Amino acid sequence: MTKVTGIDIGCSCIHLVELDGSSRKYRMTKSVTLPRSALEPTEGEEPDDSEARMLLIDDLKAAFHEGVSSERGLIALSGAHCILRNITLPFRGRDEIHKVLKFEAEGYIHSHSIDDVVVDAVVVDERKDGTEMFMAACPKEALDEQLKALHKAGCDPERADLDATLLVEAGIALGVFEQVAEETPEEQTAAHFDLVLGIGAGSIQMVLVRNAQLWTVRVLRWGLNRLNLALAERLSVTEAEASAALLDWFNGATTASNDHADIADALPVTLRTEDLERASRDLAARIVKEITRFLSGFDFEHQPRRVFLTGGGSRVPGIMEAIAAETEVPTEPFNLVGRSGANGGDSQPELDVAFSAALAALGTTRSSMNFRQEELAFRPKFDQLKFPLAVCAMLLALFAFVKGFKMHEKIQDNERNIGIVDEKRSKKSKGRAKRLPEYTGLLRYIAGPERSYLTVRLDDRADAMKILRGLEVVEVQQRTGYIVGRLNKLKEKLETDTGYFRELKLESGLSVLQAFAAIVDKLDKDEGVDRFVIPVIHLQVGSTPKKPGSLKFRVAYRGDQLRERNDVFKRHMKAACGPQGPFESFEQNGNPMHYPSAFEPGMEYPYQFILRDDIPVFQQRGSGQ
Repeated sequence: MTKVTGIDIGCSCIHLVELDGSSRKYRMTKSVTLPRSALEPTEGEEPDDSEARMLLIDDLKAAFHEGVSSERGLIALSGAHCILRNITLPFRGRDEIHKVLKFEAEGYIHSHSIDDVVVDAVVVDERKDGTEMFMAACPKEALDEQLKALHKAGCDPERADLDATLLVEAGIALGVFEQVAEETPEEQTAAHFDLVLGIGAGSIQMVLVRNAQLWTVRVLRWGLNRLNLALAERLSVTEAEASAALLDWFNGATTASNDHADIADALPVTLRTEDLERASRDLAARIVKEITRFLSGFDFEHQPRRVFLTGGGSRVPGIMEAIAAETEVPTEPFNLVGRSGANGGDSQPELDVAFSAALAALGTTRSSMNFRQEELAFRPKFDQLKFPLAVCAMLLALFAFVKGFKMHEKIQDNERNIGIVDEKRSKKSKGRAKRLPEYTGLLRYIAGPERSYLTVRLDDRADAMKILRGLEVVEVQQRTGYIVGRLNKLKEKLETDTGYFRELKLESGLSVLQAFAAIVDKLDKDEGVDRFVIPVIHLQVGSTPKKPGSLKFRVAYRGDQLRERNDVFKRHMKAACGPQGPFESFEQNGNPMHYPSAFEPGMEYPYQFILRDDIPVFQQRGSGQ
């Protein structure tokens, strides 16, 4: 079952009605009427709006604390806050009208800027030449104040409708405006009018209903406060004391007796029923004058069939009888709560507006207007998080894309350093090597089809071709491991076939390489050099007068501070030269090469050691040779 709450924030009381059920079957589970806190008057100072807002928030919190549901609600806005007009537009169709409604309404609103109000309207009559509409323009400031107060009290109503339209829709649903049985056939076929009179503490609404449909509304911006003045004059007290006594009477603090005794001796003012009746007659006379003036603006053939009284002011003793006597029109309670049977049939006219708002929230009646538009539009909790979540998702997606792009570039860069097929160089290959691809990076010097380590250093070219052809189908990250594995197997086979074994040492060339490896180990531990790679080593032992022995190699760097790292590298190499080792001198052997890159630029430097002449050159052969 669904629980909904109708909210009516009056100038003197807050009314809440909670309904539980469905649009067809429901019951009133809770109702709250709470007098609003009033600011203490300070002589010579104007009322503080911020204090009034805080008092409203506290009152709303206290009202919802009574156990009324705050999950789903609909707030009824008083017509006293709004600008009400009947306008005629020269075309038909609700969708077309709503597209231009705010523009058309601007000419009828003079007290506010059109950007400072929320405009909505209901169709009153459709004719061939156009559409007559009842328009209401609610100031955004007044609506925003109530919505913010409700939000701080823990309630966010889904819609905000005009109280007059809610009352009429609820009256239609409950059969209030059905034809009277005593009417003649001519009266039944003619257009008939009913008048709903809402008497509140600070305003009186005159709602004209034609053929069970809202026609127009007029608001008097005074109400029971005139009754307070009349009581204050009659009882010779202040208006505040008369208002307090009347409010206590409405709240049921006392009850009237049939012999016109005092209603409550404990009140600060002696309030008698006969005083209320006399004051109500004066108030009724004023109201009827305004009704006559209001109806005189329409060309009616007949008087209204009935006058319906609603609002807390309709409970004033003698007010209904006085209005009936003045207008000579049957007058009866609107009594929405009692007609619905939601509370057992009791009449509670002060709850009619809140009850009709709850019916609209439940779907029993139609909500004709909705002032929660533009920046004041209702947004469910998830919708409030949609935009921040969408922004976060977009930022995460952008971060993932950039991160993925950088990782992809890094992988491609590493693959180029290891060795991928160089399409341009492969197309230039000629002869037998044309069928084998050219590689980039490390594999360019190890597995090139022409002059590379495999094709030059392996005695059996067929073995080199087998390794090169198998290399094409191996994934890039496994190519170096593939070559090492194939060479190890080839080495084992050659050792078995030739008798040369791994444990046998080559005292000459191997000692040079061991000395060079010792220098490289020291460089690995020096943070000033950082990462480096030596892709090419060429060792020539033995010397002639024209060509001394040498160890040629290339060293490559990537990253930042390439020249500084290379300077540290050269210092280590020069320090290794001397009589204690195989190296006579150290020098640069050619021009450095620059490798541009968007992520990690690189440099490659060629160097060589000149070897000493006194290194013995011999081999120890195994027993098989």
